[in-house]
Amino acid sequence: MTYGSVRAFDADNGGWLGIAEGVDSEWKPQPLEEPPQFVGDPIRPRRAGVVFGGITNAWSSILGTWTALLALFVLGMIALGGTPAIMWWLVPPLVVLIGVSILDNALRYWWTTYRFDATGRLWECGRNSRPHRCLEAAQYRSVRTRTDRLLGTTTVELKNERSKYDESDSDVQPITIPALVDPDATRVLETQSEIDASTSRPT
Repeated sequence: MTYGSVRAFDADNGGWLGIAEGVDSEWKPQPLEEPPQFVGDPIRPRRAGVVFGGITNAWSSILGTWTALLALFVLGMIALGGTPAIMWWLVPPLVVLIGVSILDNALRYWWTTYRFDATGRLWECGRNSRPHRCLEAAQYRSVRTRTDRLLGTTTVELKNERSKYDESDSDVQPITIPALVDPDATRVLETQSEIDASTSRPT
């Protein structure tokens, strides 16, 4: 089937793609999907949790592994009779490690908010509540990290099952919403439970 030429229209002209006039086609123009209508207050990770999370996550990174190896080397040098002054060798790597890790965590979560739309779906949003993606997952669960135990917060993990088309050996990485105050974490988990119950209910 030949669709002929296509004209693109912006939002002022209807917000859809239409077939040029005079072209015979069975294809019908479809309106663009409207942005989600958010309800309720936005959910934000605690800023202190973002900072402390960056510090605790530093040691699980490759840079953290190299810093730990350097620390073992310095301690070995001291044990063999080296001067304790070489401990200062660890200061620059530690500053870089912690600084980079905090910056990485801040770029991920500092301005990120999470909002529900009218259908109960959870959206990840940036500044000014602009939606980035819809967070749909097969499993929602709460976990308590070291940062959560320190600040009295809760982390929510969203995990999907592996697609049947995914032939890689790597595990499916969960989506993490860190350092939520308990009412917000409960709201996320309860809303997801309600959606699961409504979709599994026989019609």
